[in-house]
Amino acid sequence: MRDLVNNEWYHVYNRGVEKRRIFLDNEDYARFLFHLYECNNFVTLPDTAFKKRIKEVNFSSDNRDRLVDVAAFTLMPNHFHILVRSIKDGSISDFMQRISVAYTKGFNKKYQRVGALFQGPYKVKLADKGAHLQHVLVYILTNALNLYKSDWKERGIDNIKEAKRFLENYKYSSYRSAMGGKDAFNFVTDRGSLSDIMESYKDLEILINDILGGELSDIDLALFGNKL
Repeated sequence: MRDLVNNEWYHVYNRGVEKRRIFLDNEDYARFLFHLYECNNFVTLPDTAFKKRIKEVNFSSDNRDRLVDVAAFTLMPNHFHILVRSIKDGSISDFMQRISVAYTKGFNKKYQRVGALFQGPYKVKLADKGAHLQHVLVYILTNALNLYKSDWKERGIDNIKEAKRFLENYKYSSYRSAMGGKDAFNFVTDRGSLSDIMESYKDLEILINDILGGELSDIDLALFGNKL
């Protein structure tokens, strides 16, 4: 994995080997989300059962020595997207390796399988700054719309309010938190980091409305052409 620059935002993603599903039930999604929290820590993780560890964590008293800032995420049946910023040298690589190992170990044990779960090493792209970074954020936050209408990027959205309602109700992304709402997974993302990207929730909403309404810039055409 190439060297990544500290204090820069990166779009990190991966999918299941042979495009297989990596989340088969609600517990799988919940465990991956918990790994997003617990693996974001320089401290060595305890080798105990997931259900025991999650009960021992006090999310309201966060004293982690974090590896990265997480601004946004979306988990899909066979892949995931995360927007992260490195805090220290090599911290994104450490973060993603911890998640991959922890989740694969638990998945294989649960489903009595062996071998790799993900399609090689995670992929990473610099999210740059300004407009490009903002549009990468929206790309990640709206990725779940592929489950709502698979061809929405090509044919557009007929009912924007209904599409946004779908995103608000989708449990496995940070969309609701990014829009300023309460969410069960607010502990995963850092709202302070999100405010470094968008000045306000209103600005984010305007950009999302524009993109769902079909007002795509050259940046969007490049991003939303990604078929992952």
